[in-house]
Amino acid sequence: MLLALAVFLCGWSLSSSATVTGGGRMGAISWDYERMMNQTIRALNSPAGIAMDANGVVRIGYAGKRIGQIAMTETAAIGLGDIAAVAARSVNPAMIALMVGTLAVEGLQRCMQSQSGWCKPGQVNKSQGDAGFNGQGWSGQLSGGPPRATGDSPQSACQAVVDAFSSYWKSTGFTAGAVTPRADGSYYCPLVWPDGISYSGAVIGSDAACVSGYVQSGGKCVPDPSVKVDPVPVAYPDVAAAWNRQMAANPMGLPDYWHAMTPDEQAQASANAQNQPAQINGSDTVSDPAAKTSTDTQTKPDGTTETCTTTTGVRVQARPNTSATAGDSPLNYQGTTTTTRSCPSTGTTTTTNGQDSGDTGRQTGGGPASGVTGGGGTAPKVELKTCGLADTGPCKIDESGTASYAEPAVAKDKMDTADTQLKSKLADIGQTRPDQFGIGDVVKPLQGTCSSFSYALPKATGVDSMDIDICPTIDATRDVVSWVWLVVSALVSILLVRDAINGA
Repeated sequence: MLLALAVFLCGWSLSSSATVTGGGRMGAISWDYERMMNQTIRALNSPAGIAMDANGVVRIGYAGKRIGQIAMTETAAIGLGDIAAVAARSVNPAMIALMVGTLAVEGLQRCMQSQSGWCKPGQVNKSQGDAGFNGQGWSGQLSGGPPRATGDSPQSACQAVVDAFSSYWKSTGFTAGAVTPRADGSYYCPLVWPDGISYSGAVIGSDAACVSGYVQSGGKCVPDPSVKVDPVPVAYPDVAAAWNRQMAANPMGLPDYWHAMTPDEQAQASANAQNQPAQINGSDTVSDPAAKTSTDTQTKPDGTTETCTTTTGVRVQARPNTSATAGDSPLNYQGTTTTTRSCPSTGTTTTTNGQDSGDTGRQTGGGPASGVTGGGGTAPKVELKTCGLADTGPCKIDESGTASYAEPAVAKDKMDTADTQLKSKLADIGQTRPDQFGIGDVVKPLQGTCSSFSYALPKATGVDSMDIDICPTIDATRDVVSWVWLVVSALVSILLVRDAINGA
């Protein structure tokens, strides 16, 4: 349990601190932005939905030097319908727990026999879904002699009145129009003639008695609790519509639903999110009166030299990007550079240059970011020439200007020497060998080297040293030891095999 909680908190922390970065440039002016995702969720009233507010900052630079930053808030609006579509199909326990209370107002409840997981109570009266149904009976009468007719709802009573009229006059072709409410609580029932026009109608009033399946309780007719009806499954669109109605009436509860969603559900609901223009927090302008300073030496007319100083000041003003590229880059920029050159002999000259990034961000068709060269963000046109197509010539490699290859002499000599040595080794490998094969090819005697040595004698002997050579003895001993080693090893192997077979 603690491990699961730790994993959840870790994932929550990562999702809360996730950032999106980007940037661009306009001549020597550059910008880099960092945006926090899903930082604040708030409800929208009109139209109903939620807004994801993401705070961020844009850092402005000039010629590699930071000159300031601008704070901003971006907003993405998510429509209520997109959230409803996800909520209706959610199997997330946290979401279902919230929806039980919300959908209970709509008469929906969880059930096992529905594919959507939601049901509505079954009808205890067939007219229960008619307009004006309140559990009481309704009745009315057309003038001209037909009897009074009754029904379980204003519309069913209207149909009964028309049927009684047709039966009384033994005529066909009359139909009942849709009832309309009157100020006194009654309904008007139009009698539609065979030509499709209503020339008259009847007033449908309410009776005190409750209809079938309903009983009196608290001064009104309510469903009879003793009547058992099976719940009716509700399809996903009806669940979404019921949830949508309740949230439209109470959008303040939407953030609770958003936080209860899984990351996958949030991604589905926000797939059609609409980016709103960014809001700049605080000043929209940064500046540096001495963003770049340099000195140089110039020659005066009299031949002497002097040192001049050039200072460049920068002012950048940001504004919200209201174009379709706002999702890629939230702000647009207007930059002004003022270059001042001061020389002792000529005084000071000032030059001002203005640039505008246009709409920053990725352009239609996936082209480069606009504003790279300034002046409204128009990227330079690049012409590509293609070869190898039906209407173009074959592809060729342009080798003009390529120096001819000259093999180094030293490298060639080394390669020749290595080749000669390799051929000599191959010749040795190909020599014939004797066809005889003996035990000596299997058992090699112990290998070693031997040489004689001199032993110094005492001076009294009159001989300086004596040569001692025991190599013949060592050679014979080595052969004997080799065969002894072979025989002993064979015997030990045989004994081991025997013991293994006997299970020792």
